[in-house]
Amino acid sequence: MTATRGDTIRLSYALTVGGGSAQPANFFLLRSDVHPAAVSAPVGWYASSGVIEDSSEVDWSSLAGGADVRPGATEGGYEAEAVALLGIVTYRVQGRHAPPVVTDSTEGLIQSPPSVWVNSVAGSTVGFVAVPSDTSAGALLARLDSLLRQSCHLGWIRNREVCHDLGGRLLEAARDLSAGHAREASEDLREFVRILRERRPGEGEPEPGEHEARGGRQALVNDEAYWLLRLNAEHILARL
Repeated sequence: MTATRGDTIRLSYALTVGGGSAQPANFFLLRSDVHPAAVSAPVGWYASSGVIEDSSEVDWSSLAGGADVRPGATEGGYEAEAVALLGIVTYRVQGRHAPPVVTDSTEGLIQSPPSVWVNSVAGSTVGFVAVPSDTSAGALLARLDSLLRQSCHLGWIRNREVCHDLGGRLLEAARDLSAGHAREASEDLREFVRILRERRPGEGEPEPGEHEARGGRQALVNDEAYWLLRLNAEHILARL
């Protein structure tokens, strides 16, 4: 879930633990190129931000075992806001496990725990990235095309034809912009956003390859791809 207020973006995450997990989740971390202006957490969790190893980060940690996200459960309310653009960032989720029992005979044998980057579940999601030094419309369009390609590769867009249609709109926008036709480029980007909206969960008419899922028709564009691509397209539109 994403919201905007002026030049500030607020991101709200939900953490789901698979039913087959051996551990509940008690730590959630995101790489972040931008220091957030504010962070908040669900009840029983603590939100913070800083630097871990080679990366700036935002993290949420469970204050006690009772607040952990149990296998098969979902918890929302992990939030952060910043003046930034949206990009694709890596995340880590760590489970709670019992600490080792230390005795006089084993004290020297207990090793330091591995880094969270190694000893955790890893993945990609939408997060904060710094505004690039080149903010020309042409450079931002090239960046948006790269984000589209990554979204298709990650499976956030589930249909090749949708990827092709969206890429075609960006190609036309780049051509129009190169020809000095800013208004036509704006129309191409608005069409790009329209296609995204029609392929969201519950939006538009069913397309070949879509099927009914429990709770409604399955979307061809998931929420990560929708907000990532839409807000970056609107960022460009505001500059044309």
